Amino acid sequence: MGLIKNYLISFLWGFAEATFFFIVPDVFLSYLSVKYNLKTAIKSALFTLSGAFIGGVIIYHLGNSYSSDIIDYIDILPAISPAMIVTAKEDLEQFGILSILIGAFSGVPYKVFAAQAGQLSIPLISFIAIFIPARLIRWFQVIFIAQLIGNILLNHVSKKFVLWAFFSFWVIFYSLFFVFMPN
Repeated sequence: MGLIKNYLISFLWGFAEATFFFIVPDVFLSYLSVKYNLKTAIKSALFTLSGAFIGGVIIYHLGNSYSSDIIDYIDILPAISPAMIVTAKEDLEQFGILSILIGAFSGVPYKVFAAQAGQLSIPLISFIAIFIPARLIRWFQVIFIAQLIGNILLNHVSKKFVLWAFFSFWVIFYSLFFVFMPN
């Protein structure tokens, strides 16, 4: 039952982060990588991708049909600034869908790119074709780094301490992120 619960949480987190939530799934995926193993974390990333896919397509369609409303909605979410929204649009106009791949590592939330891609009428299939590898590359990178650091730490401290260290990392990361990220 534990793995099914983790997969469900992963799916829901992916959907939530693609639509309204402001904490990236990387937090849960890195936890799973350390708590369990790479296989569990990678499978969870695929469930996260499924949720993010559904959420992203919804935001894309809302961006296409109700562009100003969805942009206004995204603008009120924590840690999303008007500058991010403008930057995502300008990047999509200038570099096309490849900006979504770069955006996965830039701190601009996926939902911003999804809304802007819809607003700009970028073909949905193109959006999907770049979104899938962009998300998986980042999540797999996080999973592998968490596993590597976790294994190194486990040579010196308990698993409980390692899990607390990862939790502490994410708390510090988001504390700083919200302090320095304008909204």
